[in-house]
Amino acid sequence: MRAKPCGGACRSARALNTGRRSVPLALLLAACSGAEPPEPVSLVDHAVWETGRLEADPQAAHAPATIDCAPGTYHTDGLPPLDTFEVTTGDCNFLTASQPSASAIEAGDTVHLIVWHLDLDATLPGPGHVAVSIDGEVLWEVTVEVPSRAQLFDAEVVAPRAFARGATVVFHVHNHGTNEWNVQTIERR
Repeated sequence: MRAKPCGGACRSARALNTGRRSVPLALLLAACSGAEPPEPVSLVDHAVWETGRLEADPQAAHAPATIDCAPGTYHTDGLPPLDTFEVTTGDCNFLTASQPSASAIEAGDTVHLIVWHLDLDATLPGPGHVAVSIDGEVLWEVTVEVPSRAQLFDAEVVAPRAFARGATVVFHVHNHGTNEWNVQTIERR
């Protein structure tokens, strides 16, 4: 059995209920209700990403005339629950990876993402771009100048609308140079 976050403080607070203290007391009691935030639910399984479905990617207009992305340039790395989907851009100039969402998302739900890249390097400077979208709606994206130092992006975004279980989740990466991008977490909180 899990203890309530306030323990005995909730019982003590109830004993203090007077007319003057009712509003602050109501806030304290609400915090002591024992309601816990829901457990995070992963929206993706890194073992089932499919590549090449440009029609699912809102970033498709950024695609080069020739997409060169050999199967060995993207893969699952590590073991669940700490596995990632990794893309090495030296031999992959544009990647769209997609899969059905493992869970529904309600409008206003928090979607938590963890994405990172190692040091980004290229002969000539330019941008690197990564994005996560669901059913054509870009939830999160970032553009990074290449070259740059390694970065971790730990982001929480609010779902702008509801998405059904099975909605198409897209992880998109493009940049130039030989660089590594990883997505670890796309989950509903």
